Amino acid sequence: MRSINEKEKETNVMMAAFGLARAIKRRPPRMEHALHPAAEHTLMVIAENDGLSSGELCELLDVRPSSVSEIADKMAARGFVEKKDDETDKRVTRIFLTELGKAQAKQIADTRQQALDEFSACFTEEEAAQFCALANKLSAHLKELAAEDPEGSGCGCHKGHHGPAGGCHRGPHGHHGPRFWHRH
Repeated sequence: MRSINEKEKETNVMMAAFGLARAIKRRPPRMEHALHPAAEHTLMVIAENDGLSSGELCELLDVRPSSVSEIADKMAARGFVEKKDDETDKRVTRIFLTELGKAQAKQIADTRQQALDEFSACFTEEEAAQFCALANKLSAHLKELAAEDPEGSGCGCHKGHHGPAGGCHRGPHGHHGPRFWHRH
């Protein structure tokens, strides 16, 4: 016979979400690449939109121009991207993947797909679709709740304690980087 506490755990959405987060933390996907996660994400955005301007890339990544410039310069130095002046407007810089960058993007995509397959192997296709729909629904609801909170009190932050895009960078264990920012 199960205790009331066990029954409550089965229907407590937040407990389930935290349990999933802990399980993923214990068994993170094996994605060993030559790039820092921010550069990897940037590379994949460029792969999907080859020839973006620096400004367009800033918008897609929701980061400051100086951050995009720094990452793009480092990726160019390693031979993953090439920066070119726009043919019609010399004030605009466009970013293109090199052959090395395309190969790296393919390797990252393949590794991500393997991790996805491994993580979702316990689901049927129908269950996977249902899980994703429910997780997206919960995520949208939590974003709405955060948007309704004018003081940002849900994260325990005070004004002035936010990242460049207005997101909180304070996680449960103190200061964390941009991966943990959430929008208010």
